[in-house]
Amino acid sequence: MSTFLRNNRRKLAADNNVIKYLRYAVGEILLVVIGILIALQVNTWNQAYKDSRQELFYLKKLQENIGQDTAFLRWRIDQMTKAQEELNIMIKEMKNPSLKYFSIDISEPLLDIYGISLETTTWENLKSTGKIDLIENKDLVDSLYNYYNSFNNQTTEENQATITYTRNTVGPFLMKFDDISGGADSTLSDLGGVQQKPPYVYGKSVFFRNIIRFRYGFMVSLISYYKSDNERASHLIHELSKEIQKSQ
Repeated sequence: MSTFLRNNRRKLAADNNVIKYLRYAVGEILLVVIGILIALQVNTWNQAYKDSRQELFYLKKLQENIGQDTAFLRWRIDQMTKAQEELNIMIKEMKNPSLKYFSIDISEPLLDIYGISLETTTWENLKSTGKIDLIENKDLVDSLYNYYNSFNNQTTEENQATITYTRNTVGPFLMKFDDISGGADSTLSDLGGVQQKPPYVYGKSVFFRNIIRFRYGFMVSLISYYKSDNERASHLIHELSKEIQKSQ
């Protein structure tokens, strides 16, 4: 093609036909420009295709990560619901002076920690690399920011308060008040068995009754936060599913 154009250009120049030569030169320039524009458009289409494939990959990874969050959140909610039931059992048994032992392991509802960390690998990767812009649905991006920020700012703060209270108040009191069962080895006979004091004695302690109240209250708050986080996560999974279907 280039050889053909050069030959025509030389022929027109040899004939001294200036107007035809200029027209031909302009036409040749236009052909080159059009070729460049077509090449740029092809590159744009190729890049758009690559971006759409990357977007689909990240959408699926986010859906997978948040799916793991919902499973963990539901597990924690179930744990705390069971702990609340056990605290109610303790309250009932502390009113019975004839009982020698609690019917449950009291260390679990009183000392267990119910923290959770979201699976943020994909989200942090998107932010750190700037690839968050690959997600075209900006409302979805806003929902993702809200999901992760709400957890960090609200849920984490509430959970940390529970951990601090348990470690600094509940644990030290139980260590001084009685032999606790959590992690204890009942075969160490020289130390005596666990839980030396009956439930009724526990119930006579104002401090212990307040511990139960506060632990129960913390669980109510934390369950509420976890349920809200789980609702946001479920909504996000639904929105991600719609975007994935559109991208496939």
